[in-house]
Amino acid sequence: FRRSVRGMIPYQEPKGRSAFKRLSVYIGVPSEHESSESIKVETAVDRGATKKVYLGEIAKMLGAKF
Repeated sequence: FRRSVRGMIPYQEPKGRSAFKRLSVYIGVPSEHESSESIKVETAVDRGATKKVYLGEIAKMLGAKF
């Protein structure tokens, strides 16, 4: 995921480099966010045997404008 985000920002410029350093990626839900409401992506759950969900698909489901 970090590599995907790195491709979306100008990481070779100082502004992009500092933004990339602030990015936090967790496996699972971090303890400070366990009590907040989560969004369930239905098509990701209904994919059956396939365990892949592309980042672009999730972004579109959450309202990305591309």
